Amino acid sequence: ELEMELKMELDMELEMESGMELEAELEMELEIELELELEMEVEMELDMKMELKMELEMEMEMELDTEMELGVELELERELEMELKMELEKELEMMESEMELETELEMELEIELELELEMEVEMELDMKMELKMELE
Repeated sequence: ELEMELKMELDMELEMESGMELEAELEMELEIELELELEMEVEMELDMKMELKMELEMEMEMELDTEMELGVELELERELEMELKMELEKELEMMESEMELETELEMELEIELELELEMEVEMELDMKMELKMELE
């Protein structure tokens, strides 16, 4: 009987030991699975962050390109404005010189007209003098 009891106890101990070993094995497997899952999650998160980083870089590049295009457009606009301003200044100068020329021509014409008028008046005076002398 004692032998049977010892055998049963031994069997129970063996079962407990194998159960504990099984439990330890299961725990290790579970731990390994959890580590693998964690690694996969970390990898997925890293991949997502890399994608986001790449997207941000692309957006920044596009913004830079847009800013550069705008800068070029602004520069071209400024150049055009300067050209237009210079052309306007030239036109103004030409108009001023034309007006000066016109004024000069008007003055010359006025002087010529005055001279002609003087000559006519003189001729008329001469004619009157002649007539007067003839009448006397």
